[in-house]
Amino acid sequence: MLLSCYGSYGIREAVAFDPELLQLLDGGWLLAVAHVRGGGWLGRAWAEAGRGLGKPTGVADLAAVAIFMKQAGMCSSLCLQGSSAGGWLAASVLLQQPGWFAAAVLTVPCLDPLGLLLHRGDGELELGPAAADAQVYSSIASWTPYDLLEQMLYPDPEPQQQQQQQQQHEAEIDPAAVGEAAGYGPTEATAGSLGGQQQQQQQQQQQQQQLVVLPHVLIRAALHDVEVPIDNPVKVLARLRRLSSVNNQEQQQQQPLLLLRVLPGGHLAFEQDTKESAFKLAFLQEAVNEGHGCSSSH
Repeated sequence: MLLSCYGSYGIREAVAFDPELLQLLDGGWLLAVAHVRGGGWLGRAWAEAGRGLGKPTGVADLAAVAIFMKQAGMCSSLCLQGSSAGGWLAASVLLQQPGWFAAAVLTVPCLDPLGLLLHRGDGELELGPAAADAQVYSSIASWTPYDLLEQMLYPDPEPQQQQQQQQQHEAEIDPAAVGEAAGYGPTEATAGSLGGQQQQQQQQQQQQQQLVVLPHVLIRAALHDVEVPIDNPVKVLARLRRLSSVNNQEQQQQQPLLLLRVLPGGHLAFEQDTKESAFKLAFLQEAVNEGHGCSSSH
Protein backbone atom coordinates (compact mmCIF):
# COMPACT_ATOMS: atom_id res chain seq x y z
CA MET A 1 0.00 0.00 0.00
CA LEU A 2 1.10 3.55 -0.76
CA LEU A 3 -0.11 6.13 1.77
CA SER A 4 -0.02 9.79 0.72
CA CYS A 5 -0.48 12.94 2.76
CA TYR A 6 -0.23 16.72 2.58
CA GLY A 7 -2.22 18.24 5.43
CA SER A 8 -1.17 21.89 5.29
CA TYR A 9 -2.53 25.32 4.34
CA GLY A 10 -6.09 23.97 4.25
CA ILE A 11 -5.45 22.53 0.78
CA ARG A 12 -7.40 19.56 -0.53
CA GLU A 13 -5.07 16.94 -1.92
CA ALA A 14 -5.83 16.14 -5.54
CA VAL A 15 -7.44 12.71 -5.83
CA ALA A 16 -7.80 12.15 -9.56
CA PHE A 17 -6.75 9.90 -12.40
CA ASP A 18 -2.98 9.62 -12.70
CA PRO A 19 -1.18 7.26 -15.10
CA GLU A 20 1.55 6.78 -12.50
CA LEU A 21 -1.00 5.58 -9.94
CA LEU A 22 -2.63 3.37 -12.56
CA GLN A 23 0.64 1.48 -12.90
CA LEU A 24 0.63 0.77 -9.18
CA LEU A 25 -2.99 -0.39 -9.24
CA ASP A 26 -2.23 -2.74 -12.11
CA GLY A 27 0.61 -4.13 -10.03
CA GLY A 28 -1.72 -5.00 -7.15
CA TRP A 29 -1.04 -1.99 -4.95
CA LEU A 30 -3.58 -0.22 -2.76
CA LEU A 31 -3.61 3.58 -2.62
CA ALA A 32 -4.66 5.68 0.37
CA VAL A 33 -4.78 9.39 1.17
CA ALA A 34 -4.66 10.51 4.80
CA HIS A 35 -6.96 13.48 5.46
CA VAL A 36 -5.12 14.82 8.49
CA ARG A 37 -5.80 17.98 10.45
CA GLY A 38 -4.32 20.92 8.60
CA GLY A 39 -5.75 19.79 5.25
CA GLY A 40 -8.92 21.08 3.63
CA TRP A 41 -11.10 18.04 3.04
CA LEU A 42 -13.08 18.26 6.29
CA GLY A 43 -13.76 21.98 6.59
CA ARG A 44 -12.12 25.12 7.90
CA ALA A 45 -12.19 24.10 11.56
CA TRP A 46 -10.35 20.88 10.65
CA ALA A 47 -7.71 22.89 8.80
CA GLU A 48 -7.29 25.39 11.64
CA ALA A 49 -6.83 22.54 14.12
CA GLY A 50 -3.63 21.58 12.28
CA ARG A 51 -2.04 25.02 12.13
CA GLY A 52 0.50 26.67 14.43
CA LEU A 53 0.70 24.95 17.79
CA GLY A 54 -1.75 22.38 16.45
CA LYS A 55 0.58 21.13 13.72
CA PRO A 56 1.68 18.10 15.82
CA THR A 57 -1.93 16.88 15.63
CA GLY A 58 -1.46 16.44 11.88
CA VAL A 59 1.58 14.28 12.56
CA ALA A 60 -0.44 12.26 15.07
CA ASP A 61 -3.29 11.87 12.57
CA LEU A 62 -0.97 10.49 9.91
CA ALA A 63 0.53 8.06 12.42
CA ALA A 64 -2.97 6.96 13.43
CA VAL A 65 -3.92 6.29 9.80
CA ALA A 66 -0.75 4.27 9.24
CA ILE A 67 -1.19 2.07 12.28
CA PHE A 68 -4.87 1.56 11.46
CA MET A 69 -3.95 0.30 8.00
CA LYS A 70 -1.50 -2.16 9.48
CA GLN A 71 -3.70 -3.41 12.31
CA ALA A 72 -6.72 -3.78 10.04
CA GLY A 73 -4.70 -6.09 7.81
CA MET A 74 -5.15 -3.88 4.76
CA CYS A 75 -1.54 -4.30 3.70
CA SER A 76 1.51 -6.42 4.35
CA SER A 77 3.92 -3.64 3.42
CA LEU A 78 3.25 0.06 3.84
CA CYS A 79 5.01 2.84 1.92
CA LEU A 80 4.70 6.55 2.52
CA GLN A 81 4.91 9.57 0.25
CA GLY A 82 4.70 13.31 0.76
CA SER A 83 5.45 16.33 -1.39
CA SER A 84 6.42 19.88 -0.51
CA ALA A 85 4.80 20.72 2.86
CA GLY A 86 3.58 17.12 2.98
CA GLY A 87 7.20 16.26 3.69
CA TRP A 88 6.78 17.87 7.11
CA LEU A 89 4.36 15.19 8.21
CA ALA A 90 5.60 12.21 6.19
CA ALA A 91 9.24 12.49 7.27
CA SER A 92 8.28 13.24 10.87
CA VAL A 93 6.17 10.08 11.19
CA LEU A 94 8.82 8.12 9.30
CA LEU A 95 11.50 9.07 11.84
CA GLN A 96 9.28 8.53 14.86
CA GLN A 97 8.07 5.11 13.65
CA PRO A 98 10.54 3.85 11.03
CA GLY A 99 9.61 0.20 11.58
CA TRP A 100 6.12 0.78 10.21
CA PHE A 101 7.27 1.46 6.66
CA ALA A 102 9.07 -0.39 3.90
CA ALA A 103 9.94 2.80 2.03
CA ALA A 104 9.19 6.50 1.65
CA VAL A 105 9.28 8.87 -1.32
CA LEU A 106 9.64 12.56 -0.51
CA THR A 107 9.30 14.94 -3.46
CA VAL A 108 10.61 18.52 -3.17
CA PRO A 109 10.05 18.12 0.58
CA CYS A 110 10.44 20.83 3.16
CA LEU A 111 12.30 18.89 5.85
CA ASP A 112 13.66 21.82 7.87
CA PRO A 113 10.67 24.17 8.08
CA LEU A 114 12.09 25.81 11.20
CA GLY A 115 15.21 26.88 9.31
CA LEU A 116 13.21 28.39 6.46
CA LEU A 117 10.90 30.08 8.93
CA LEU A 118 13.72 31.71 10.88
CA HIS A 119 15.87 32.74 7.92
CA ARG A 120 13.26 33.70 5.31
CA GLY A 121 9.95 33.83 7.14
CA ASP A 122 8.55 31.08 4.92
CA GLY A 123 5.66 29.19 6.47
CA GLU A 124 4.82 31.65 9.24
CA LEU A 125 1.16 31.75 8.20
CA GLU A 126 0.92 27.99 8.70
CA LEU A 127 3.37 27.37 11.54
CA GLY A 128 3.34 30.60 13.53
CA PRO A 129 5.94 33.24 14.52
CA ALA A 130 8.77 31.01 15.74
CA ALA A 131 11.25 33.89 15.88
CA ALA A 132 9.06 35.88 18.27
CA ASP A 133 7.36 33.13 20.27
CA ALA A 134 9.42 30.60 22.23
CA GLN A 135 6.43 28.28 22.61
CA VAL A 136 5.92 28.14 18.84
CA TYR A 137 9.65 27.55 18.34
CA SER A 138 9.71 24.65 20.81
CA SER A 139 6.57 23.14 19.32
CA ILE A 140 7.99 23.15 15.78
CA ALA A 141 11.37 21.82 16.92
CA SER A 142 9.62 18.86 18.57
CA TRP A 143 8.41 17.37 15.27
CA THR A 144 10.42 18.70 12.33
CA PRO A 145 12.51 16.01 10.56
CA TYR A 146 15.77 17.96 10.73
CA ASP A 147 15.47 18.53 14.48
CA LEU A 148 14.33 14.97 15.14
CA LEU A 149 17.45 13.71 13.42
CA GLU A 150 19.58 16.01 15.53
CA GLN A 151 18.05 14.52 18.68
CA MET A 152 18.64 11.00 17.36
CA LEU A 153 22.25 11.65 16.38
CA TYR A 154 23.23 13.88 19.28
CA PRO A 155 21.02 13.01 22.27
CA ASP A 156 21.09 14.93 25.52
CA PRO A 157 24.29 13.76 27.28
CA GLU A 158 23.07 14.36 30.86
CA PRO A 159 20.85 11.24 31.22
CA GLN A 160 23.57 9.11 29.65
CA GLN A 161 26.22 10.54 31.99
CA GLN A 162 24.03 9.84 35.01
CA GLN A 163 23.45 6.26 33.85
CA GLN A 164 27.18 5.74 33.26
CA GLN A 165 28.00 7.09 36.74
CA GLN A 166 25.42 4.78 38.29
CA GLN A 167 26.80 1.78 36.40
CA GLN A 168 30.34 2.68 37.43
CA HIS A 169 29.28 3.00 41.05
CA GLU A 170 27.57 -0.42 40.90
CA ALA A 171 30.65 -1.96 39.29
CA GLU A 172 32.84 -0.74 42.17
CA ILE A 173 30.73 -2.69 44.66
CA ASP A 174 31.94 -6.24 45.36
CA PRO A 175 28.82 -8.47 45.28
CA ALA A 176 30.50 -11.13 47.39
CA ALA A 177 31.45 -8.65 50.12
CA VAL A 178 27.97 -7.17 50.16
CA GLY A 179 26.47 -10.67 50.38
CA GLU A 180 28.69 -11.69 53.30
CA ALA A 181 27.92 -8.45 55.11
CA ALA A 182 24.22 -9.19 54.69
CA GLY A 183 24.64 -12.71 56.06
CA TYR A 184 24.44 -14.62 52.78
CA GLY A 185 26.73 -17.48 51.92
CA PRO A 186 29.23 -17.49 49.03
CA THR A 187 26.78 -19.29 46.68
CA GLU A 188 24.03 -16.77 47.29
CA ALA A 189 26.48 -13.89 46.87
CA THR A 190 27.63 -15.36 43.58
CA ALA A 191 24.00 -15.66 42.51
CA GLY A 192 23.59 -11.97 43.25
CA SER A 193 26.62 -11.25 41.05
CA LEU A 194 25.11 -13.32 38.23
CA GLY A 195 21.88 -11.40 38.66
CA GLY A 196 23.82 -8.18 38.15
CA GLN A 197 25.37 -9.58 34.97
CA GLN A 198 21.94 -10.52 33.68
CA GLN A 199 20.73 -7.00 34.38
CA GLN A 200 23.65 -5.56 32.41
CA GLN A 201 22.86 -7.89 29.51
CA GLN A 202 19.23 -6.74 29.55
CA GLN A 203 20.38 -3.11 29.48
CA GLN A 204 22.60 -3.84 26.49
CA GLN A 205 19.69 -5.52 24.69
CA GLN A 206 17.47 -2.51 25.39
CA GLN A 207 20.14 -0.19 23.97
CA GLN A 208 20.33 -2.31 20.83
CA GLN A 209 16.55 -2.22 20.47
CA GLN A 210 16.64 1.60 20.67
CA LEU A 211 18.79 1.77 17.54
CA VAL A 212 16.77 2.96 14.57
CA VAL A 213 16.43 0.71 11.53
CA LEU A 214 15.53 3.07 8.71
CA PRO A 215 13.42 2.04 5.73
CA HIS A 216 14.44 2.84 2.15
CA VAL A 217 14.07 6.55 1.41
CA LEU A 218 14.00 8.34 -1.95
CA ILE A 219 14.30 12.13 -1.81
CA ARG A 220 13.58 14.05 -5.01
CA ALA A 221 14.78 17.65 -5.10
CA ALA A 222 14.74 20.41 -7.71
CA LEU A 223 17.93 22.31 -8.38
CA HIS A 224 16.30 25.72 -8.88
CA ASP A 225 13.42 25.38 -6.45
CA VAL A 226 12.76 28.75 -4.80
CA GLU A 227 10.03 27.44 -2.49
CA VAL A 228 12.12 24.62 -1.00
CA PRO A 229 15.82 25.34 -1.65
CA ILE A 230 17.78 22.21 -2.52
CA ASP A 231 19.97 22.45 0.58
CA ASN A 232 16.87 21.89 2.74
CA PRO A 233 16.27 18.22 1.83
CA VAL A 234 19.93 17.49 1.05
CA LYS A 235 21.16 18.27 4.57
CA VAL A 236 18.46 16.00 5.98
CA LEU A 237 19.58 13.20 3.67
CA ALA A 238 23.12 13.69 4.96
CA ARG A 239 21.88 13.18 8.51
CA LEU A 240 19.87 10.14 7.49
CA ARG A 241 22.99 8.58 5.99
CA ARG A 242 24.96 9.42 9.11
CA LEU A 243 22.32 7.81 11.31
CA SER A 244 22.21 4.74 9.09
CA SER A 245 26.00 4.44 9.22
CA VAL A 246 26.04 4.64 13.03
CA ASN A 247 23.31 2.01 13.31
CA ASN A 248 25.08 -0.28 10.86
CA GLN A 249 28.24 -0.17 12.95
CA GLU A 250 26.24 -1.24 16.01
CA GLN A 251 23.97 -3.86 14.45
CA GLN A 252 25.95 -5.07 11.42
CA GLN A 253 22.82 -4.99 9.29
CA GLN A 254 22.38 -4.15 5.64
CA GLN A 255 22.03 -0.43 5.15
CA PRO A 256 18.87 0.91 3.52
CA LEU A 257 18.84 2.74 0.23
CA LEU A 258 18.94 6.48 0.96
CA LEU A 259 18.75 8.00 -2.50
CA LEU A 260 18.71 11.53 -3.89
CA ARG A 261 17.33 12.42 -7.31
CA VAL A 262 17.88 15.97 -8.56
CA LEU A 263 16.28 17.59 -11.59
CA PRO A 264 16.89 21.05 -13.05
CA GLY A 265 13.85 23.22 -12.65
CA GLY A 266 11.55 24.54 -9.97
CA HIS A 267 9.03 23.21 -7.49
CA LEU A 268 7.06 21.30 -10.13
CA ALA A 269 10.07 19.73 -11.83
CA PHE A 270 8.99 16.14 -11.14
CA GLU A 271 5.44 16.49 -12.42
CA GLN A 272 4.74 14.73 -15.73
CA ASP A 273 8.29 13.37 -15.91
CA THR A 274 7.92 9.82 -17.22
CA LYS A 275 11.49 8.77 -16.48
CA GLU A 276 11.34 9.89 -12.87
CA SER A 277 7.93 8.27 -12.42
CA ALA A 278 9.36 4.97 -13.63
CA PHE A 279 12.30 5.33 -11.24
CA LYS A 280 9.96 6.01 -8.34
CA LEU A 281 7.76 3.01 -9.11
CA ALA A 282 10.77 0.73 -9.46
CA PHE A 283 12.13 2.01 -6.15
CA LEU A 284 8.85 1.32 -4.34
CA GLN A 285 8.48 -2.15 -5.83
CA GLU A 286 12.04 -3.11 -4.94
CA ALA A 287 11.56 -1.88 -1.37
CA VAL A 288 8.40 -3.94 -0.95
CA ASN A 289 10.03 -7.01 -2.46
CA GLU A 290 12.92 -6.73 -0.06
CA GLY A 291 10.77 -5.82 2.93
CA HIS A 292 13.59 -3.79 4.53
CA GLY A 293 12.67 -2.12 7.79
CA CYS A 294 8.98 -3.02 7.64
CA SER A 295 7.44 -4.58 10.73
CA SER A 296 4.08 -6.30 10.65
CA SER A 297 3.31 -6.22 14.36
CA HIS A 298 3.19 -3.27 16.75
